[in-house]
Amino acid sequence: MQGDTTNDARRRAIRRRAVLAAMLAASAALAANARLVLPVEAAAALAVEPAIIPVAPAPMTGAANGSRFGLVTHIATRYGQYGQQGGPIDLAAATGASWVREEIRWDWVEHPLGTWDWGFTDEMVQKTTARGLNILGLLGYNNSAQKAGVINFDYPDITLWKRYVAAVVNRYKGTIRVWEVWNEPDVPYFWKAGVGEYLTLLRETYATIKAVDPTATVLNGACSSLDMGWFNQFIQLGGAQYTDALAFHPYPKRSSLDNGLYESLDLPKLRDISQKTNKSWWFTEIGWASSTVGEDYGGGVGSDRAQAAYMVRQYVQTLSFSELNVEKIFWYNFRNDGTNPADSENNYGLVQSDWRTPKYTYTAYQRMTAHLTGATPQGRVEAKAGPAYRFVRNGTTVDVVWGSGPATLATAATSAQAYDLAGNTLGTSVADGTITVQLNGAPAFVEHSAAPVSTPVMAISGAAATSAPAAQQQPAAQQPRFAGYYPGYPYPVNGR
Repeated sequence: MQGDTTNDARRRAIRRRAVLAAMLAASAALAANARLVLPVEAAAALAVEPAIIPVAPAPMTGAANGSRFGLVTHIATRYGQYGQQGGPIDLAAATGASWVREEIRWDWVEHPLGTWDWGFTDEMVQKTTARGLNILGLLGYNNSAQKAGVINFDYPDITLWKRYVAAVVNRYKGTIRVWEVWNEPDVPYFWKAGVGEYLTLLRETYATIKAVDPTATVLNGACSSLDMGWFNQFIQLGGAQYTDALAFHPYPKRSSLDNGLYESLDLPKLRDISQKTNKSWWFTEIGWASSTVGEDYGGGVGSDRAQAAYMVRQYVQTLSFSELNVEKIFWYNFRNDGTNPADSENNYGLVQSDWRTPKYTYTAYQRMTAHLTGATPQGRVEAKAGPAYRFVRNGTTVDVVWGSGPATLATAATSAQAYDLAGNTLGTSVADGTITVQLNGAPAFVEHSAAPVSTPVMAISGAAATSAPAAQQQPAAQQPRFAGYYPGYPYPVNGR
């Protein structure tokens, strides 16, 4: 990722690895609470048990209503209270998101080989789909230890891996329709082999999934380095042919969002790859930490309110970027994975680590989905006080604007109303075709019914969209981001 140094990554790695053994033990203990044992013979070759989920397949609600909003929840593998997952799932559903990203991890469902343990994942799938949420299923990792909570990131035995993939896809066929293959293979911690080996894994996994469920959508394991070195190799080797859409985790530097480089450098790279491959994007993680202000890359932004502001700004700029088709964007993380307010690794969530106390960011996420679900981006408009981006939702114009002082927006409407990130109304006036709103730095949503006519929108496609000085337009030296909380464990391990 941008601006991260090797020493920064190493320090974070050492800091997190100290607790890895305890986390693995906790993970194993959670899985032991819900075991459904199958005879070893049932796991031969690619033989799989029949799907027995006692819930009708849920409709693709996200596709139906145009929602691009998702959450990285990992409730099945992090919550750890069998029979009680409904509480956090209810809280996730109330955000207005239509999608959740959940691990269906190999060690979690087959330990030892031939003994299938579906308790936690069945409960998650049943309760999530019952609440109208769609599931992005994440497949991983090497299960050579054959014990829940004990995994590694080496290239797996491909025959055993394919059997696991077939069993999972068969069990949840018609309920989980989208699959992501591994997590962040460009990060050495998560993938101990090369780009070519990952391509082989993806090719074999793609064929296995399609053999079981030809209608499924398959994503590559999302990469997280915006220098794109690993990902470009993956594309050059033909990786896109084994995906139905491309997955990525765009974690920029804080300064890049502030000075315009996210729009002028980062997003154009992704647009160019999309045009080259004719593939759309799924951003299966984006995130900012609410911890005290830290390093420019990967550090906290200072508070829950600042976290909420950076969240909305990145969502809005991403959705508004011209010729970049991002189908879904998943916020990382649903829950804080720790309690240290000074540790960025603990503070990416919308709710506190207790799984039930919403942060200010949770409310801001709700307001964002309420205003922008089903909205079509129109581009950038002039507001004087700061950046402003226009959307249209069912005939209502929604402008998202941030900055300080009075913002002015052209309109043909006779009335308008602005709202802050908590849903409170802001002082708004309309006169002579102009809306005036007093801003306080954070994004505001301005709704007005008639389409504005006096100020043309400006397409956002690259360098022209930023006011950053030319000297700032050069790419910074980048190191691959050291991926953070180990996905699937109930506590922070080794990174984000």
